[in-house]
Amino acid sequence: MITGDIIRTERERAFIIQTIKSIHHEYLVGDAYSDSIITGAMTSILNILARSIEKQYVEQGNEADKRFGRILRYIHTHISAPEHLRISALAETFGISPTYFSEYFKKHAGISFAEYVIKSKLKLVETKVLHTDLSLKEIAYQLNFTDSSHLAKTFKQVYGMTIKEFKQGGFKCCA
Repeated sequence: MITGDIIRTERERAFIIQTIKSIHHEYLVGDAYSDSIITGAMTSILNILARSIEKQYVEQGNEADKRFGRILRYIHTHISAPEHLRISALAETFGISPTYFSEYFKKHAGISFAEYVIKSKLKLVETKVLHTDLSLKEIAYQLNFTDSSHLAKTFKQVYGMTIKEFKQGGFKCCA
């Protein structure tokens, strides 16, 4: 693995290369099913890359504090289950005082727990908006936003642009 390379294994690298070749072939075929096949293939590639990146961050978290790495993994696993992401539930699960949990999280993550959860959800929104045909209402429901307008408002607050602007190519400016 080369420094800075986010592809973790040769198996994943081979899969991504083969999938890119398949996308190219499907693009050349250009029939009624091609767009959905290409979208599915791109989603697979993005999921592999996201898994690799998450593993990298979890490993970094584990180096600093094994418990914090487990907390990050738990959050990402339960990102769509608000009952698991309550401070009281997390504190109990990881043996941290509920009054200290927020401070502990911010110390290790550099941002508040609430901000981390919102940003994690919005990263999923990015992928779903760009690479699925789900409506904003469906995405909002999947990620437990109150409704699509709440999702849109949150997105605009964090990214400084609408979801429509993001989808039309403004995503190149987002961090």
